[in-house]
Amino acid sequence: MTAYPRSGSGPADRKQQSILHPRLETPGTVLQVSRLLSPERMHELLGSEGLPSVEVLSQLVPAAPGRHSAQFTARDSGDATVVGVCGLHSLDLNGGHVRAEMHVAAAAGEDHAAAVGALTLNYAFAMFRVRKVYVWTVDPEPRALAHVPVRVQNEGCLREFVVDGGVLRDVTVLTVDREDWERAAGFLDTLAGKR
Repeated sequence: MTAYPRSGSGPADRKQQSILHPRLETPGTVLQVSRLLSPERMHELLGSEGLPSVEVLSQLVPAAPGRHSAQFTARDSGDATVVGVCGLHSLDLNGGHVRAEMHVAAAAGEDHAAAVGALTLNYAFAMFRVRKVYVWTVDPEPRALAHVPVRVQNEGCLREFVVDGGVLRDVTVLTVDREDWERAAGFLDTLAGKR
């Protein structure tokens, strides 16, 4: 078994790694730290169209505040309209991973969806020494990841994992690796630099 220096996460640390900065805004979207929002409150803020049901969110997002590392409301930087809710939870520094939740209002444009995805992923990798970010979703192609230029891997499917109105639904587990994010993160720097 190879022992790696404590400062890094393995062989990739032998290369020069870029420094990621925890950005909270792009020219059109701003993330604001929020209190822990219940699934019911997420539906009030974003509407139910395009979101998993309250029942599904209750099963995927931990209720215990201590399991959350960060939660944000995403707002339009012009008129402050709430366009999304995102956050990080279930951080496991020993395992080197964290779970991300990224929910975008159906009425929000694709630019907001991309910003919510990119800012959430970047915050996770900038703030925590994790190797990967997991996204558990009942939608195998979440809007928040659709326009982010990074490789999103399908790690697998949890068959009939959540109950939704008396019906069992599958949960798709997606991941983004740190190395892939560091290669692609320059697009966020470019976008943020336009402000």
